[in-house]
Amino acid sequence: MPLCELTNMCMIIAPDNRVLVQHRLPKPSNPWCGLTFPGGHLEAGESIVSSVIREIREETGLTISQLSNCGYVQWYNPEKQSQYIVFLFRATSFSGELKSSSEGRMEWMAIEEMLTGKMAPNMEKYLRVFLNADVLQAYGVSGAHLSPILQDGRREC
Repeated sequence: MPLCELTNMCMIIAPDNRVLVQHRLPKPSNPWCGLTFPGGHLEAGESIVSSVIREIREETGLTISQLSNCGYVQWYNPEKQSQYIVFLFRATSFSGELKSSSEGRMEWMAIEEMLTGKMAPNMEKYLRVFLNADVLQAYGVSGAHLSPILQDGRREC
C-alpha cells in the first residue's frame, strides 16, 4: 500500500514585509537544513490548518491567524512508492513572543536577504509557489529535479 506523509510550512509576513525565516538545523534522521520557513508534520486525527497553527506555535512561540493557502509541494519516491506532500500557507497576523526551538534559530529578514543566504535544498522552488499565484504547486521525484507547476498544468523550467 502506498504511503503518504503530510506536512506543512508557513511564510509569516510582518507589517514591514519581512518574513520569519528558520535557520533549520540538520537532524540525524533528516539532513535537510538551511534557510526555510517553519512547519512540520500532521499528527493523527489533526486537520491540516490545525497542524500548521500548532507547528508554528511550537517552533516560534507565535500564534498565527489570517492564514491563506499558497499551494503545495509534492514529492514522489518511486523506491518506496510513497508521496511526501507539503501544504504551504501564508500568515499576515500573529501574536506572542518570538522564540527559537530545537528545529533552528528564528530571524526576521527580507525575502531578498533570504535569497542570498544558504537556503535549504529546493527552497527557491518552494518560494515560487509561496510568492506567485500562477504557480499552484511544485512536483518532484526524490533525488531528481523539483518543478513548479502553473495553473494550466504546465511545468515551469
